[in-house]
Amino acid sequence: MTTVYKAQHLNLERPVLLKVLNKQWLQEQDLLERFQREARISAKLQHPNIVNVYDFEVSEDLVYLSLEFVEGQTLQEAIRKEQSMAFEQIQGIMKDIAQALDYAHHQGVIHRDIKPSNILLDENGTARLTDFGLASLHGSANVTVQGQLVGTPAYMAPELIRGSQANSQSDLYSLGITLFEMLTATSPFYNEQPAVTLQNVMHAKLPDVIELRDAVPENLKMLLDDLVQFEPARRPQNAGVILSYLQADNDTVPEGIHGGRTRRKRTRLVLPTFVLCALAILSAWIFWPRNEEKQLAGSKGQAQLELKSPSELIESPVEKKQESEYLYDDKTNEPSKKVSTISKPLPNHKIEPSPGSLFITCVPWATLLVNGDSLDTTPLKHAIKLPVGTHEVMLKNPNYETVRRMVDIKAGETLNLNFKLQPAFSQLMIQVMPWANIYINDKFQDTTPLQNALALPAGRHFLRLENPGFVAIHDTLVIESGKAYDKRYEFH
Repeated sequence: MTTVYKAQHLNLERPVLLKVLNKQWLQEQDLLERFQREARISAKLQHPNIVNVYDFEVSEDLVYLSLEFVEGQTLQEAIRKEQSMAFEQIQGIMKDIAQALDYAHHQGVIHRDIKPSNILLDENGTARLTDFGLASLHGSANVTVQGQLVGTPAYMAPELIRGSQANSQSDLYSLGITLFEMLTATSPFYNEQPAVTLQNVMHAKLPDVIELRDAVPENLKMLLDDLVQFEPARRPQNAGVILSYLQADNDTVPEGIHGGRTRRKRTRLVLPTFVLCALAILSAWIFWPRNEEKQLAGSKGQAQLELKSPSELIESPVEKKQESEYLYDDKTNEPSKKVSTISKPLPNHKIEPSPGSLFITCVPWATLLVNGDSLDTTPLKHAIKLPVGTHEVMLKNPNYETVRRMVDIKAGETLNLNFKLQPAFSQLMIQVMPWANIYINDKFQDTTPLQNALALPAGRHFLRLENPGFVAIHDTLVIESGKAYDKRYEFH
C-alpha cells in the first residue's frame, strides 16, 4: 500500500525515510486513519531504541510519513547472513528491544507486530524498533474491526488468534519467537499458508532450542521458555523483567513472574550417575557368590526341581515361570529340554490391524467427506481415525472447486495432507460511461475502461462505482460459478 523512498530533508539537511501512501488508496478512510495513527503514535515515542518520526502530512493529493533514516540492515537480513548469531550480539539486541518495549508500554503503546523485519540494526549494532503501523494506543479509538486478526501470523501470540485484545504480554510473546529465530535462524511455526501457520501457533510444540544449537546460555534458554509460554499470565510481567534475565549470570536467573524469586541453573546428572555405578558394583559383589554356588551345584548334578500342585503354582507366579521353561520326561519326571515361554495366538484367532489416522490442513475452510460421509469441517482439531485401506477423501466449499483424492491409510501411522482450494471463478466485464473506479466488497479493483475481465469467485458481491463528478453507483451481484457476465452502467 505504500512506496518507501530514501530522501533528503531540505530543512533538517539529513537523509530521511519517506513512506508515501499509494494514490489508489487515498480515498480509503480506514487506511488514512491508520496512517495518521501510526504518525501520532510514532511521534509520541522518543527513545534511543525507537526510530523517530519527523513529520507527516495527510491531504487529498498526498499522504506521507517522514522518519529517521537508519543506516544499516534489518534483523531479518542479519539472521539470514550470519545464520548463527553470536550470543553476545543476541543479548545486546534483546536488551535494546526490551528497553524500547518497556518505554512504549509505559506510554500506553502496544506494537502488535514485533518481528525481525521490524527491528533495524544501525552501523554500531544498536537495535531500533520501527513500523508502528499496527500499533494500538491506550484510550484511543480502535481502527481494527472486531474479530479481525492484526499482526504477522508466525509471530502472533495464541491469545490473539483466540480473539483476545493485544497487550504487553502478547508483544513479549512475539519477542520470544524473534529470540528463537535469532538463536536458530529458523521460524518455528511459519508455513506458506497463513491458516497452517496460525494452526501451528495454536497446536504445534515449539522445538527445543538445545536440539537446534549447542551451548545456548542458560539465561537465554530460560528467558525464551518464559516468553513463549502459551498462557499470557505465565510470561514475564513486563519488558523490564527481561533486562533482569540478560544481566544475570548463568548460575542464577530470575523467575520473572513469581515474586522476584530465583531459580538455579539446571545441573547435569553427575551425582545420580555416580550413585548408579556404585549400586551396580555393590550388587555384583553381593550376588556373585550365590551365582557361583549355582554353577558348582549344576556341575555336580545336584540341581533339583521340585514339582508343585496347580494351587501352589497359582500362589507363586515366579516359580511357575521357572517350571514352564522345561519339558519333562513322563517316566523319570526329570527336565529334558528347555523351551520358549513366549505365548502364541490361537490358530483360529484373527488379529485386527490397528487403525491409522488422517489429518488434513485446508485453505480456506472445507467440509471433509470420507467415502461419501461428512465427518468434520476444517480446521481440524484432531486427526481422524480410519481403518487400514484405501479411502476417498473430498473437500467441499461452495465458492471453491471440490477436491477429490484417494488415500491409503496404514496401520498405526498418521497421513498428513495439505490442500489449497482453487476458487470457482467467473468472468465479470464492466463498462461505465464516462469512466469509474471499481470497488468490489469495498476493495479497489481497477479503473475503466477495463482491458481484461475481472475474475470473481462465486457468491454475492457488492459493487461500487465512483467518479468524482457524479454520485456513486451501487449494485449487488450474485455470481455463479463458470459463467461470464457483462455489466454496463452510466453516470447521470
